[in-house]
Amino acid sequence: MNDILTQSVMDRVATLTLNRPESRNALSPDMRDRLLDSLKACADNPDVGAIVITGNGKAFCSGGDIKRMADIDPVGKAERLASLKQAHLIPGLLAAMPKVVIAAINGSAMGAGLALACACDLRIASTTARFGTSFINIAVASDFGASWNLSRIVGNAKARELLLMGDAIDAAEARTMGLVSRIFEPGDLAREAQRLALRFANGPRIAQALLKKNLAVAATGSLNTLLDLEAEHQMVAFYTEDHREAVNAFLEKRAPVFRGH
Repeated sequence: MNDILTQSVMDRVATLTLNRPESRNALSPDMRDRLLDSLKACADNPDVGAIVITGNGKAFCSGGDIKRMADIDPVGKAERLASLKQAHLIPGLLAAMPKVVIAAINGSAMGAGLALACACDLRIASTTARFGTSFINIAVASDFGASWNLSRIVGNAKARELLLMGDAIDAAEARTMGLVSRIFEPGDLAREAQRLALRFANGPRIAQALLKKNLAVAATGSLNTLLDLEAEHQMVAFYTEDHREAVNAFLEKRAPVFRGH
């Protein structure tokens, strides 16, 4: 049996690959658990500086496992709710993750698959990728943080359209609305994802983590709260070795070498 999620680390970039191509990488409970465990391990691993999430085969992730939904006993509501809350630990962890996470969307990203991509910091895609919320198409509401993250990425009005209508869009339209930042030919996507992730893996990791915290508060907090937090975080950053290295490199007209200290 194939491993439902594979992981490799190269040059301090961890690549997590959803690996159920026969089901278009649908998020089974086992796959969700593996993804959560792998993300936790990457967060704690000092040898990992950035993370790429992608899919094997023709899809990034088709969302929830619809075949499994057909088998759910309607009396098992408590178990189903517990499963959903367990799954929601993933977007929560991605939001709190101190390292930059890139979704390399190699194919269709639908439903919870799109929500997973939206929970990442950056999204790049193959020119053949397609995107859809899909929830309404099987008469369910959104989950996996889709409504939260999608609204903040493309705006409330466009998020309402995508969620309520459930229509799929192509990579070009996704880029136009800001859902993805860059698109590449299918054969170039993995290489470009690695190249982009290297930029973060070799970057000032403390500053990156502080920036992510600032952005999280900016989404919900008041301006005064954010200003206080930015001041505190800036003081932390000012006293890092990476900041001193960046200043020295600028004065010496050379590229900085960051060590995450």
